Amino acid sequence: MSSINFCELDYQYSNLIAEYYNTLSNIIIIIIGYYGYYYHYKLHKIVNYRFIVLMIIGFGSFLFHATLSRFGQLLDEIPMLWLNAILLYEMNPSFLWLLWAFCISIAYSIFYRYELFLLSFTISTILIFYLPFRYVTKELSTKLLNKSLFLFILGFIKWIIDFSFCNYVHDYYLHAWWHLWSGLSVFYYIQFQLSLKQNSNIYPHSLLTIIKISE
Repeated sequence: MSSINFCELDYQYSNLIAEYYNTLSNIIIIIIGYYGYYYHYKLHKIVNYRFIVLMIIGFGSFLFHATLSRFGQLLDEIPMLWLNAILLYEMNPSFLWLLWAFCISIAYSIFYRYELFLLSFTISTILIFYLPFRYVTKELSTKLLNKSLFLFILGFIKWIIDFSFCNYVHDYYLHAWWHLWSGLSVFYYIQFQLSLKQNSNIYPHSLLTIIKISE
């Protein structure tokens, strides 16, 4: 079994899905990831692996909340650590980010302590948002970074409230809302990273903000 059980009542709406809304909300993450992958490939003819990792997180989190299994939890949380390492690598290319993700992944798989994941995820997320603020001056990039940060904070607050005050908020499914806001936050952070490239601008024919890089 997983090392943590979230606030939503187990098997309330289905005998096959443990946490119904926490599970189904991950479909949104998969759609957001595919949306970014599709448009990036359409505009640049390049496979953007960051969106693929986001989709993997959606699939892993779907399995985790549906089964509350240890395998599902690892498939959810380890890709989250790797995505953070990849985003850090894109901002500051260093093999140390990937080595850090590898070591934490091994340690978490062995010791299976949720505190280890939560601490690693929190620190790496702080770095993801802190590092760019030191030097980003482009107006478009700043707007995308701020939007990503706002969405993440909004989602993270819902996660913490859901975790800390479950007896009072379990009917609001706040962890499911975390999935939505965090998925959008990652989407806009990737767009932010793309906007740092030269000759980048907003592609006008899309529902969410898509950055097109001109040749």
